[in-house]
Amino acid sequence: MAEHNNSVARAVMIMDAFVAAGRDSELGITELSQRTGLAKSVVSRVLVPLVQGGYVERDARTRRYRVGLRAFEFGLRYLSRSGAPQSALQMLDDLARETGCTAYLGVLDGPECVVLAAEEGRDRIRVVVSPGERMPAHGTAMGKAIMANLDASSREALLTTGWPHHLDGQPWRILTPDSLREDLEATRRRGYALAIEDGYPGVWSVGAVVPLYGQRPMAVSMDVPAFAVPEEKLHDLGRMLLEKTARFSGTVLTGAVSSAV
Repeated sequence: MAEHNNSVARAVMIMDAFVAAGRDSELGITELSQRTGLAKSVVSRVLVPLVQGGYVERDARTRRYRVGLRAFEFGLRYLSRSGAPQSALQMLDDLARETGCTAYLGVLDGPECVVLAAEEGRDRIRVVVSPGERMPAHGTAMGKAIMANLDASSREALLTTGWPHHLDGQPWRILTPDSLREDLEATRRRGYALAIEDGYPGVWSVGAVVPLYGQRPMAVSMDVPAFAVPEEKLHDLGRMLLEKTARFSGTVLTGAVSSAV
């Protein structure tokens, strides 16, 4: 039983290494060993059932590994279960088409946000965000929109236990829990969050929470290059987000009631 648990733990470590790699999605045995701290022989052994099960794929030409289709299917299952069906993707498409901004949907996972779905903007110069990407919650409009709508105890727990993890070496505009508390209070008053180059130079963001009763809180965000629009325009985008998310939440709730009848 102990050996079985160790094998599962090692498999999780390897899958986490792919997640942490981000867009550098193909990794070799040596890289996986360095990222996980596991011996190369252990990595090779654990990869065998992951490849056989379709969770990891091996490129025959480069002999490098990437996330497989089976893992993608699990992601789609989560997206469906989270209360964000096809209508959520349609909302992102509408936002990207109407504004030219990149629009994406995400959830809070500890001190980070995870992107569930994204739709690139139509403008020639645009911000690129990928599904599965992780972002520090305090440095993004999406994260701040969700945090502002948490209950006080959950919000304070994030501020006190999750805060220091993302500060080292990063140019975050919000540097202290107190400054984030002020930002979140402003977010609650206006209904949407702003990120004015908080952690990503040259990028402005606006985000609004998606109110889904009984579901894990999600938010929709739009990113735009800072030079592309005046700062005042972000408030127009914020008000548009509030309208879109309210309409989307009503659609999901109506669908849930209809299916239950």
